[in-house]
Amino acid sequence: MKPQIVAELVNYRNRMLPFMPGRRTGTVIKLDCEMSEAEVAAHRALLKNLASDSRPSKFLSTLQRFVLLYQHPGLLADRAEDLSADELVRQSPKLRVMIAKLHEIRARREKVIVFARLRSVQGILAKVLQQEFQLPVRIINGETKLRAAGGLSLSGMKTRNAILSDFRTKPGFNVLILSPFVAGIGLTIVEANHVVHYGRWWNPAVECRVGRRRVAGFE
Repeated sequence: MKPQIVAELVNYRNRMLPFMPGRRTGTVIKLDCEMSEAEVAAHRALLKNLASDSRPSKFLSTLQRFVLLYQHPGLLADRAEDLSADELVRQSPKLRVMIAKLHEIRARREKVIVFARLRSVQGILAKVLQQEFQLPVRIINGETKLRAAGGLSLSGMKTRNAILSDFRTKPGFNVLILSPFVAGIGLTIVEANHVVHYGRWWNPAVECRVGRRRVAGFE
């Protein structure tokens, strides 16, 4: 592509950015963490298995296994959700880094949304964060009902509208776990000062829906 055309496209993009809702995400913080020795060993084992695998689907299946490893190493054994919160934290440097960041947010009495696309990871995060911060941590994903048939009973607190109402009205620090695929709910929660992308998605447009907030994500 000619340099003149590239320059024109860049200029056009810069002029259009103010009119593109959800594209500007405020301050972005990259959260770094070192893989544990067990995670490095699992990484090497996946590469070794890939070299010896003759299936046509080996690349896709191996990529999916890498995704699980980078979310939490326990997911490779399909038993992570059965582990205790303490064991889940012990096995994952990534989880420990995120908890440390949430403690900083709690010290400022602010609210945070954690985006996680895998439902198994959503469950892990809810278990760990509930124990760590001693507060109910709710999840909104495709399985969360929009509203209860009757009043807000104990089961009603598990509905989408009730969860959002509780998150918005409760003063001080709070955490909400969201699927990035739940119809733009993240845009409407203006009470959350912070967003953490725990599992990055290949399509950046999905992450851009969070709006103008302080964003933290793992590379």
